Amino acid sequence: MKKHWKITPVLALALSLVFAMAIPSFTVGYDTAKLNTAANKMAVWLQKELPVDDTDLEADNDLDWAVIAFARSGQNGYGSYMAHIKKVIETNYAKLSLTDHARIALAAGAKSGTAIISGKDLLKAIAAWDFEKETMTGSIAYSLLALNATDYPAAAQKEKLISLLKDAQREDGSYNYLLKADPANTYSLAGDVDSTAMVLTALAPYKTRDALKPTVDKALAYMKGKQLPSAGFDSWGAESADSTAQTIIALCSLGFDPLGSDYGKGTNNMLDALLAFQNEDGGIKGYDGKSNIMSTYQALCAIGAYQRFATGRSPLFVYAAETSTTAPPTTKPTTTAAWVDQTPPGDSENPKIPNTGSGMAIFAALIPLLGASVLLFALKRKKEADGNA
Repeated sequence: MKKHWKITPVLALALSLVFAMAIPSFTVGYDTAKLNTAANKMAVWLQKELPVDDTDLEADNDLDWAVIAFARSGQNGYGSYMAHIKKVIETNYAKLSLTDHARIALAAGAKSGTAIISGKDLLKAIAAWDFEKETMTGSIAYSLLALNATDYPAAAQKEKLISLLKDAQREDGSYNYLLKADPANTYSLAGDVDSTAMVLTALAPYKTRDALKPTVDKALAYMKGKQLPSAGFDSWGAESADSTAQTIIALCSLGFDPLGSDYGKGTNNMLDALLAFQNEDGGIKGYDGKSNIMSTYQALCAIGAYQRFATGRSPLFVYAAETSTTAPPTTKPTTTAAWVDQTPPGDSENPKIPNTGSGMAIFAALIPLLGASVLLFALKRKKEADGNA
């Protein structure tokens, strides 16, 4: 009698369960309406708490960043900013630091497409700066971002900024708000997520360079070690919206999906962790639980960065002409570490903002159906075999 290998009902069920368990969990995108509602509430709160004030013509860190957040996340507002910043430049230009130049250049560029204000070319001034005198990581990182935002022709200066950032990395892969560690300053020794993410954002255009790959890999590994069960991030001993926002911006700038399976924690993802900090008034909680201006514009920047990534537009700090507002990217970015092995989104049919897991999610969903089909087939064959016995 010829023998055949038989799939018993128990075996069929077991196989379907094994295959289903072997497929990792994937998210299929973020609810667009939910994200837009959250962003709109942030924008309303910000404009109320941080209006343009022409009685104060000092450079305003918060106002500039709020303008960047609005412009790059598609929010309407701060229409009087350019008139205001023109007065600031005319009144206090001589007082501006390198950080001021970079931040205002990014804000004016995002708002109006130019960093030349009242005859002052802020990018030209940045390119002429003596970077060696700088002590803050932010001033170097954002200077590089400002020069790259519109691809300002300053190759030598960009290389110098890249070198300074590369050399500032701590042994564990992190970055600190200070470029150099000072044994006398305890706070300068250990790195933090915010500074590390900020540097990764600045270095994103150069991620494929062999000389920078170890730098990027170590920084990403450090950040991964700071991720919490909420999918948010720990910086200076506590979870904060700021750290999560900066991480989202960095990953999107690098071309990696922050909602990909490598970044999730159970059913939680980074946007869930970020929006958990939103108060009823629309603002984002600071360290004291109250809505905080800086936390709010950073969160709005992060939402803008993700929306731009998910719809195939230029990164948050790349002010290139947009070629598409709906079509997601179709090419896979260069992988720099196991933590960021993701493919850009490709499901334009999804009513939610897509991410890289959509195809695998569909496949995973089909596994139980396949298992059920095998089970029914096995039962049918068993019945036929019993009838022929």
